Amino acid sequence: MADKSLSPDTTVPDATLVRYDLGRPDWDPGWIPDLADPQRTVPVGLDQIIDILILGDGFPDRADFESQLTGWLDDFFAVDVYERFRGAFRLRALFRRSDARVTSARASYYRVLAAEDGDLSAAGNWWESEGDANEEFRTRLFNDMGLFDFNNFLYPGDLDVSAGGTVIHNELAAMFANCVVCMLTFNSNGNNASGFTRRVPFGLASGCLGGMLGLSATPLPPWVNVAFGANSLHEFGHAFAYLEDEYINGRCNSASRSNPSTGSLFTLSNLTFSPRLDEALWRHISPWGRVARQGAGDDPTPTVGWLWRGGERDLNVWHAEYHCLMNGRHDNYLFTSDAAADPTAQPDGSYQDETGARLRSDHRYCLWCQEIVVARILEKTGQLAAPGDPDSINSRGQVWYDRWVATWRDRYWNFFELETGILDREQLYAAQGSEFDDLNNNGLVLWRSDLYQPFHGDTVSVTSPGAVDDGEALLLMTA
Repeated sequence: MADKSLSPDTTVPDATLVRYDLGRPDWDPGWIPDLADPQRTVPVGLDQIIDILILGDGFPDRADFESQLTGWLDDFFAVDVYERFRGAFRLRALFRRSDARVTSARASYYRVLAAEDGDLSAAGNWWESEGDANEEFRTRLFNDMGLFDFNNFLYPGDLDVSAGGTVIHNELAAMFANCVVCMLTFNSNGNNASGFTRRVPFGLASGCLGGMLGLSATPLPPWVNVAFGANSLHEFGHAFAYLEDEYINGRCNSASRSNPSTGSLFTLSNLTFSPRLDEALWRHISPWGRVARQGAGDDPTPTVGWLWRGGERDLNVWHAEYHCLMNGRHDNYLFTSDAAADPTAQPDGSYQDETGARLRSDHRYCLWCQEIVVARILEKTGQLAAPGDPDSINSRGQVWYDRWVATWRDRYWNFFELETGILDREQLYAAQGSEFDDLNNNGLVLWRSDLYQPFHGDTVSVTSPGAVDDGEALLLMTA
């Protein structure tokens, strides 16, 4: 069981600056489970540890911040993969008393910008732009990161993940590989403001931390991924594992990205931009993968691991399951792409922007996202490397992906007991428990949805996926 203790570095009740170790017995010393022998663990050194630094902006009261920390830990360890790999994450936090909440006035300690409704604002790309408040944000952020020893390993500046359009959340070149910041933000409504994840340039000129880390010779300014605001566990999926949003944002718009031509661990995405079988990233999870499912007899009709519509855009992009921590609301359909027939429509059949179905599971990744998270943990802790790997970071990404598929996937599969885990997940969707009340209240059965489809065996042009019937699924699985 995960340790969720908060250990402050001071007993002074009104201290304006307090550092915390969070669940220290879990990560001191660091470790991960040995996937090849689950009875054993593998030590993780300080040069391999994954640092999570949790800061808070807009908190005048330490008790409010500690309450947010407790909630964050509860959420983090409710996710199976993070609980199992808890020894890989060195969790620490910093309370900075703020004289103001996070607002558009930018008077809070870190100067995070909020919109008038209290949600965080992306106006002007303030986290990376010039301007007094912007630069003060970065200076205070970097200086407070410097109050901790953290793993400052950088991905090489020539790491390229953008071929065909970046299919992960952000560029990785010259980014801290093993350090992520979570910035909790308390707004004028007394809430942790709805947020986003952004890559923040470290800006050596804005403070002394760059010199402390010996980064003056870095050809590119280093970057750090910062998960801002509420839904922090969802944002952490972006910041740490580079997972993309799986919701639809803008109905009937089309994705213009394409899958990378060569597989690499660094471009492993939870989205696919092709329905073709020969480009199927998660075929092994699908009903014609390692655990064949046909929905015959008493078995539920399979829905896990097909092509589920959407991933930021609506058309020509797919994800692996109906529900996932990386999904959300925005413009999602609940059941059918015929908006007028979908419960998200208004009584007159029209649809209002940003009133889609909430398809996020708050503490559960889809099985494909979970696999990517495990691969990221193993990559960052040095488990995928081997003697004789190429010098080029881009070539290493390809070698490590091949090694994952050939060797590590079997170990992962057995460790998570996915022979039964996939069937359990199918049963979850078939039973349609309380988290599917929007479907249940409208008399809708998930497997009849037209939002998913099987993979295609040859090149096709897809603009609107059709419904999957039992005959089509059976044909594909026996082809």
